[in-house]
Amino acid sequence: FAREMIVGEELHLDEVNKMLRKSGDVQPFRS
Repeated sequence: FAREMIVGEELHLDEVNKMLRKSGDVQPFRS
């Protein structure tokens, strides 16, 4: 259960990072 949540968080962060990179004014981040 916890493992699946962590994978989901990482996939979500990848999507957020892609959006932030496209905006060009915010640095990509990692937890």
